Amino acid sequence: MKRFLRISALILVYFVASARSCNDAGKEDAAFAEAKERAAKDSIASAFSSDSLSPASLRAFESTARYKLTDFADYLQVFTDSSTNPAFKNKARQMIRDLFVSDDVRVEIACPGLMAEKGLILKNMLESEMKHRPTEERMVFDSIRLKQALHRENDTLFSGQLAFRIRCNHAEGQNRPSFTDYDHNAEIFVVKRQITFGSDSLKVWKVYLGEIH
Repeated sequence: MKRFLRISALILVYFVASARSCNDAGKEDAAFAEAKERAAKDSIASAFSSDSLSPASLRAFESTARYKLTDFADYLQVFTDSSTNPAFKNKARQMIRDLFVSDDVRVEIACPGLMAEKGLILKNMLESEMKHRPTEERMVFDSIRLKQALHRENDTLFSGQLAFRIRCNHAEGQNRPSFTDYDHNAEIFVVKRQITFGSDSLKVWKVYLGEIH
């Protein structure tokens, strides 16, 4: 199902991009482009804006949440590396922010040397360069598994939880094992939110990470 959703999304993006590229080609092309964009919007509405979510849809969102947690580890490694080009660091910052349900969640990473503090509020971590320091530490989010299945909180929110381990690979020459494992939990949410779609907007379900501890 995940593969189907990705392929469908790519097709819809193609339709939207094609529609926008034809706007200046004349009245007939503009009308055709508008029809394609409207069809794409209707398809997205049908797939992602239903009032409720089926068990199959919830399982698909749980799988997506696992991938987002892995993405967070990759982006965080780029963001905290003092040698990263500022342009890449800024991109990593934005991509991390987009993974989370809010800037106000607390993110606790146990790897020593990765950040100067533990349990940072996400927006403070992303805005303060002083929180980062050069390090040879490397980390991997491993053994990601579902701890609590997604369940309905209200008409616009489902919540659940992942469990995982952070494996910290230490620099050579330190008086400790070459790696250390730390157990963590991550909240996950599926939220129905308003998104901009061209000149219009649409409420769709999206999955996000929450507090990590």
